[in-house]
Amino acid sequence: MTSREQQRYERLGRLIAERRVELELSQTELARRAHLGRADNPDGRTIRNLERGVARPRMSTKYGVERALGWRRYSIDEYLAGGDEPTPDERPEVALGDDEIFVHRNLSAVDANTLRQIRQMVEQALDE
Repeated sequence: MTSREQQRYERLGRLIAERRVELELSQTELARRAHLGRADNPDGRTIRNLERGVARPRMSTKYGVERALGWRRYSIDEYLAGGDEPTPDERPEVALGDDEIFVHRNLSAVDANTLRQIRQMVEQALDE
């Protein structure tokens, strides 16, 4: 990993911490809302590692954190790729059921082309 990439992860960690504090959430509560760990035992360690800039989150983790912090979908990926910092989503939040969460957690096995197609379909559906 280059020093520039490391700086992005560290800055992302600070952004996550700032937004969490702004929303008055503990690390454990953010983990619960992001569906990290078991429902009866949310994994606050993942949030701590993200905030320290040492975690390299899976897609499902990034999506859960974005949703819990009210950030635009895919904004973490865009930021890590060199784009703008994550910002709050202007669209209303849509609650996910257990089936959608299961699918989302397993998307990390999808190749890049399929992921791009899925993102396009989701964005089109949200814009309708």
